[in-house]
Amino acid sequence: MAARKTGQKRTVKGTRTIRKKAPAILKNTSRSGVVDSDGRFKMILDAAGDAVVVFDTEGNISYWNRAAERLFGYKAKEIIGSQLEAIIPERYRDDYRNALETRKREKKSRPSISPLSQKL
Repeated sequence: MAARKTGQKRTVKGTRTIRKKAPAILKNTSRSGVVDSDGRFKMILDAAGDAVVVFDTEGNISYWNRAAERLFGYKAKEIIGSQLEAIIPERYRDDYRNALETRKREKKSRPSISPLSQKL
């Protein structure tokens, strides 16, 4: 029996199983079924509208999203492994070097907002 045009739904006898393909994000699962958080994190950052550049305490770039590619003109495969100085304007490089040296001395592991980032 078909549903009526009045919005009335027909009753279904028994049970039905609907099988759908898993979303692409869930295909990267480990044996325990936990979604690969690194892959999910990168997927979210690539979709971000803002440039995201991740670098280590030595100033080596380890992650570069698509918005960074558009903003700075370098593809991720070209810039990853390079020094962050490559994208810092010349007039701020001394401030950057001083901040990097201070960070190394203090051995901070979490990023903080610095006057340098406010200038850029």
